[in-house]
Amino acid sequence: MPENFCLAPFISTMQTTYGKTSPCAYGVTEWLMDDRTALERWHSQEYNTMRQQFAENRVPEPCVKCLNEEAGGKSSLRQRMHEWFAGSYEQDIQSGRWKQGPRLISTKVSNVCNLACRTCGGYDSNSYDREGRHYTEKYGTVNIFGNPGNRFVARLAPRHTDYAGFKDIDANITKLEFYGGEPLLNLTHLEFLEHLVETGRSREVTIFYSTNCTQPVNPRHQRVWDKFKRIEFSLSIDHIGDKFHYLRYPGVWSEVESNIHALLDLKNQISAEVSHVMSPCCTLLNAYYIDEVIDYAQSTVGAYYINMVAHPTYLAIHAAPEHVKSAMLQHIRSPEVRGFLQVQPSDPLAWKQFIIWTKRQDLYRQQNFAKTFPEFYEIIQSDWETITDLSEQNLNTL
Repeated sequence: MPENFCLAPFISTMQTTYGKTSPCAYGVTEWLMDDRTALERWHSQEYNTMRQQFAENRVPEPCVKCLNEEAGGKSSLRQRMHEWFAGSYEQDIQSGRWKQGPRLISTKVSNVCNLACRTCGGYDSNSYDREGRHYTEKYGTVNIFGNPGNRFVARLAPRHTDYAGFKDIDANITKLEFYGGEPLLNLTHLEFLEHLVETGRSREVTIFYSTNCTQPVNPRHQRVWDKFKRIEFSLSIDHIGDKFHYLRYPGVWSEVESNIHALLDLKNQISAEVSHVMSPCCTLLNAYYIDEVIDYAQSTVGAYYINMVAHPTYLAIHAAPEHVKSAMLQHIRSPEVRGFLQVQPSDPLAWKQFIIWTKRQDLYRQQNFAKTFPEFYEIIQSDWETITDLSEQNLNTL
């Protein structure tokens, strides 16, 4: 196997709500294939080009996130896939079995969500739309994804993924991953799970959910889960208490904590194996407090995995100026967060955008960053108070 090889384009596919396809759950590159079937997407020229690059030991340009994580000492998705699917290079790729379909299907079940998390936007949460339009009206922000402007307006109506087509590529499936929106708000994907139960495949399949833990377990979910090999829950919790409410607005921590314990108890309720991991998103908003999040995860859930946010760039922790990084390094214990903090140089424009967007959202939501994160605010106070112009022109210029 070539040194830089990635299994992803040979054994996995990520499908978004709006017909975009990516070779992995990171969504490193997204190809619009709304007019193609799941089988046509799997055998597309876009996929085959990336496959050929890895076969020739070349790293495709979009795969920079894994490279940055590996450079920072963090286990990347590429590396973890080699662990999860050990032996797949021989069994699936060299044998040619990959042509029948992926081992892993990752989907965004919908963009319907009851939260408007600080790390999210209108593309993945329809709860953001009214807030996004406010920014357009007040600041003149533009609705173009990929630029540092308004990423909060939903360009398309709420929509659920159609799972019927996945029956054409389910021959090799051993794992299904469901993202959102909030996947536990969605029932349409259960028809595909029920199909796997009816065909006798379900006991060979592991199901993964990334959930914000705001939804009580639905009885229909529980009946279907009981027939599968393993159910894995990634609990998207960025902090607890008032910090949780700030970061995953307008979630209520007491309700979420109750649902966490219900999910933990599922191992006593169904015959499938059940596992849990807490998966905080680490950004400039909460990185200073990441050790507190890790401590909670270890004591309550038992395991954690930190999602290092790289986009939008103004939330990436390495965007912070050097004097802020220095203070953070003196305080943070987590080796992977410390490593990612230093993997790229500071970005003055992104740092400015971080402060402007945080202030804009505070004003709209009637929240207060300084009161919620007082210790970190004290470190950045001089920069914070210097920036008073929240206009779009100031957002995009140094």
